Amino acid sequence: MVADQPVQDQVDLDSLDWLNFLVRLHSTFGIDIPEADYGRLVTLTDVTDYAAARVTHESPGSTRAGEPPLTFDVGSAVRCG
Repeated sequence: MVADQPVQDQVDLDSLDWLNFLVRLHSTFGIDIPEADYGRLVTLTDVTDYAAARVTHESPGSTRAGEPPLTFDVGSAVRCG
């Protein structure tokens, strides 16, 4: 997968598949993605940058006592494909 090319085109996702991906991103990392931001999330770089910024700023209150804060490894996400 090429990080700066549209993800939907690279893996042939329709709009419902893309919405399911964004919902899964929300449920996995606990970040809110307002519908107004959907259009900004096109490439893998867009998604990882967006998620990384929100995980580090929104998640601290969502961890349990004694657990490390949730982090998002952008490098691993880019290598996944």
